[in-house]
Amino acid sequence: MNEEKIGFGFQSDEDASLKAKSGFGLFGLNTGVIQKFEYTPAIKDETGKELSEQIAIEIKSGESIYKQWWMPVNKVFGKDGGEINEGHPDYTKNYNEQMKHFKSVMTHYLKIFISEDNLKAAFTTPLNSFGDFAKLVCTLMAPAVAGAKPVDVFLQYQWKIKEGNTMTFLELPKNLKDGSFITAHMAPVGAWKEVRNAEGLSYVDDAGNVHRFKRSKSYLDSPKANQQKEGQETSIGGSAMNAGTSATKSSW
Repeated sequence: MNEEKIGFGFQSDEDASLKAKSGFGLFGLNTGVIQKFEYTPAIKDETGKELSEQIAIEIKSGESIYKQWWMPVNKVFGKDGGEINEGHPDYTKNYNEQMKHFKSVMTHYLKIFISEDNLKAAFTTPLNSFGDFAKLVCTLMAPAVAGAKPVDVFLQYQWKIKEGNTMTFLELPKNLKDGSFITAHMAPVGAWKEVRNAEGLSYVDDAGNVHRFKRSKSYLDSPKANQQKEGQETSIGGSAMNAGTSATKSSW
């Protein structure tokens, strides 16, 4: 059926279709689906350069796709964020810390759809490499990805402005230091309302139910909760991780 032209007459100024559509999500609570959770083995690009094996994750929320990549822990970082080698006294401790963060984030994704007891049972067979671990994680996630089950996801700002950009953008968290960032969709009674007070950030619906996502007052004062723009004075710090993230406008 062909669409008909609008004629003259009353037009509501509260028509939802008149409002601009947000292309890149909102800080904090968003709803979406995990549309990709895949393992890619090490390959060579068109120039012959070897690319690391990785787990690629994509979450679609509204019109945007948020991407995250996880590679093996082949670089270990010290207190100042600089790389350290195996001869450094903190090497093994820091390696183990990075591994714990990586594996806990994978568990965090898996527990959206799988109980902890079932996960423990799935990991009883010894895994001797990143590839073995990644293949198992992606296999366990496959049914949920195929079923496009809705999830709630917490988006935060990048810690600092990346080279070539003039501001920070929203991204998926790389660890659980600040709290949960993804969970099965929690349907509110009415709507979730953002609450900021002396305790920090939370979300409460019309019936008084509290969402799983919470953040501390100190978090709200950090760059993660506040967009930085070129020319503004900000306090920058932090440490490197074996993960990368980005956000793009969906072509769907």
